Amino acid sequence: MLDSFAGDWGLYLKNLKTGEVISINEHPMESASLIKLYIMGTVYQHIADGTLEKTETIDRLLNDMITVSDNESSNELVRSLSPTKDHSEGMKMVNEFIQKNGFKNTKQVNGLADPSLWVENAVNQTSPADCGKLLEKIYKGKLVSHLASRSMEELLLNQEITYKIPAGLPENVTSANKTGEVSNSENDAAIVYSNACDYILCIMSTDLAATNSAVNHINSLSSLIYDYFND
Repeated sequence: MLDSFAGDWGLYLKNLKTGEVISINEHPMESASLIKLYIMGTVYQHIADGTLEKTETIDRLLNDMITVSDNESSNELVRSLSPTKDHSEGMKMVNEFIQKNGFKNTKQVNGLADPSLWVENAVNQTSPADCGKLLEKIYKGKLVSHLASRSMEELLLNQEITYKIPAGLPENVTSANKTGEVSNSENDAAIVYSNACDYILCIMSTDLAATNSAVNHINSLSSLIYDYFND
């Protein structure tokens, strides 16, 4: 199916019951808002380390960054990681978290939707497998801490942008996901809680001629995979 789609596609799928994995076309791709998963993890790490205070403002920014993918909230959270509120310094801390946790194909080089925070000819990058491994750490209570992982999972469960992987699932099936999209890319990364097994599905696509078709492809892949596990 992926070979038949226009553009550059990658997919990571893991059955959390058996540990079986399928990883297709694993390489760095434009993350779009999937980079917010790593910003979220970094913020929780700094809260756990005592270098960032967990306040109502931080909670609101986290909620807005994840559940509605608000870009300025992500930029504010990156700034909050720096003692001087410097976005570049905050990004260094995000990348330190990424490297420490072994996400080899992920890097933040730009802020979100603010040209003053962009580097020319550079994009934020991640990969389906890196996103999948981060979600698995959350699922198993191992990203930062068990309590932090449960808080991050709750944010993802409250996701309001559900027209990609979740839209391919039956209405009664729960998922926790984070999307990402720019003009030529459509991405989604999800934990799916199904009767037969819980599983992680991450799909990334770029160099797209038509993003509407790509969303339909993501829906179809999600439906196919759910049916494979649950039929």
